[in-house]
Amino acid sequence: MNNPEISVNVFGYENKSVVGPYYLTKETKSNHINLILLHNEENFHYILVMDMSCLMRSQFTSHKEKGYFCFGCLQCFHDENKCMTHKKQCGKVVCALPNKKEAVLKFVNHKKKDKVPFVIYADSESVLEDVQEDENNGASKKTEKVKKHIPCAFSYFIKCSFNENLNKLFIYSGPDAANVFLKELIQDCKFLYDSYLTKTKPMNTLTPEEETAFLRDINCRICGDILGLVGLTTLC
Repeated sequence: MNNPEISVNVFGYENKSVVGPYYLTKETKSNHINLILLHNEENFHYILVMDMSCLMRSQFTSHKEKGYFCFGCLQCFHDENKCMTHKKQCGKVVCALPNKKEAVLKFVNHKKKDKVPFVIYADSESVLEDVQEDENNGASKKTEKVKKHIPCAFSYFIKCSFNENLNKLFIYSGPDAANVFLKELIQDCKFLYDSYLTKTKPMNTLTPEEETAFLRDINCRICGDILGLVGLTTLC
């Protein structure tokens, strides 16, 4: 807005809460107004907000005293000086905090705790070459190609969880590095797949002590939760 005396912020309203801002003024002027934009698929309607603290306070706190708000990130402060200090360094990013039931962070991908037979770690290096003028033909007017990456080296390490003799480190530096990488890695993967991953290895027979412990165990060996069903070995 180019009016020298008026500045405007625009917020939305969703699920009985103020959201946004949809538009945030760069400079708060002598006549500042806050608007709420209500809309559906066909209609748009602006509502003038006379007191943002009164409107938004119940969203953030059950306290009855006045709240001071940063309109850039919608944080609420009970102290005006703290609010002013925050505004000077606000990143203008709205943080949506979870409710109490959702505010617990816990690990849930227990199936990923089991060891896999093989893991491959890989890395590559490239050199930068200048882009020729004819290579920019057809490119967007706003985009100019300056450099291009030319693969020149790579390495990968195959880690086996059950036999260290199958560990393998492969290092290459030279021309056509990308194709060499694919050729060597596919060849190694095919060997491991055909030789090990398609073979079913029978489980070792349990000792009497191991079988007794197995039958008495009521917890999942992976996540630790109670199984609840006789004979169920894992939940994950």
